[in-house]
Amino acid sequence: MNKSCYHPLPEKRGFNMRKVIFTGSIANSLEWYDFALYANFAGLIGQKFFPTFDSNVAMIAAFGVFAVGFLMRPIGAVIFGTIGDRFGRKLALSLSILSMSIPTALVGLLPTYEIIGVWAPILLTLMRLLQGLSMGGALMGSASYIIEHAHPKNRGVAGSASMFSLCLGFTFGSVVAWALSTYMTHDNFMSYGWRLPFLFGIVIMAVSYYIKHHSTESPEFEEEKTSGCLIKHPFKELMKSYKQVIFTSISINSLGSVGFYALAVFVSEYLQSERKFSFAEANSMGSWSMMVIMFTVVFAGAMSDYIGRKRWFILTALATIIFIWPFCSMLITGGYLEVCIAQLIFAFIIGCYLGPEPALQMEMYPTNVRNTGVAFSYNLGCSIFGGTTPLVCKLLFDSFQNIYVLAYYVSGIAVLSIVAVSFYKNRWVVRSNAKLHSLS
Repeated sequence: MNKSCYHPLPEKRGFNMRKVIFTGSIANSLEWYDFALYANFAGLIGQKFFPTFDSNVAMIAAFGVFAVGFLMRPIGAVIFGTIGDRFGRKLALSLSILSMSIPTALVGLLPTYEIIGVWAPILLTLMRLLQGLSMGGALMGSASYIIEHAHPKNRGVAGSASMFSLCLGFTFGSVVAWALSTYMTHDNFMSYGWRLPFLFGIVIMAVSYYIKHHSTESPEFEEEKTSGCLIKHPFKELMKSYKQVIFTSISINSLGSVGFYALAVFVSEYLQSERKFSFAEANSMGSWSMMVIMFTVVFAGAMSDYIGRKRWFILTALATIIFIWPFCSMLITGGYLEVCIAQLIFAFIIGCYLGPEPALQMEMYPTNVRNTGVAFSYNLGCSIFGGTTPLVCKLLFDSFQNIYVLAYYVSGIAVLSIVAVSFYKNRWVVRSNAKLHSLS
């Protein structure tokens, strides 16, 4: 790293932090609204787009396409991360929103298998690939935009805004899906009602325009640009100097990804297919869980600022290992109220892990490769662990016919995360008094 880049610069504030948080959060929440729709309609999509009379096979196919979208996230991370590190955080964020809104709207227009045959699953997979590409720049693009505006002592709580907005978007998607399935007639919902939430995606393009033309750039990026420290090929520098950091980042991400997607997708499908809960019941429990995570992440972000992120992550991972076993037991035997309470407790634990993660991930990279580094490692972790979770859990359950496979899987991932957190090192550099400071 060229330390000559890091010389003192005048304070460049002049921005409204509330506006920064609102802008970054609303962008991220709408991205995740789009993304959540597929998770909520996975069962119905399986019926509409895959040629089988076996609903179980159709569900597996739908989860497979869900996982395929994650394969594009690391590629999108490199693309949008490079844009963010070379041309600015707000441009990368606005472009990622634009590239999400179009394929989401097109999903709402796709003909089903009954109409165009094999082209239906092909086109659906293509839309998922495009969605996955845009997601590569969404969450961490929003997080870097917000956190780089924040005071160093408040990075945890500031970064939690990205996770808050993620859950807000996911909850919004779940509520919309529940409302349509509940208040529309069954025939109308199955015929065209499920398409309406996807078509809303086209409206989100307006948010992309607002961010590009009416938001402030990250002060950290502006200082890096003024200092002449921007890197022409940030991904190349990342692969050259930060391989171990990438591996650590991916491993830390694993527990949050597995826990979130197990709760948001697999558990919902399990309750419907195995426990025979209705779509509305499973969806309502999922919505309440997202709301718990949504408010927990803010608390957790603030706590990580107070007691330290490494300590907080280890405590949360241990809590996950302890609770996942009674959670699975309740899924087997509990009624609606018992299962709902179990989900809410698990959601609280997952929220405690997710809340400080944006800040921790950002602190592992210096500014000139931060957008690319965090986006690539985080999204590669989501692809390896998060996107495959519903499919892996479904295949394990079908093989062993035992929901405790979820407990074994989550516990193993939690141990991996604990080991990875022990290698965490803060590399955020602060310019002050002509000296180089690390906040380790």
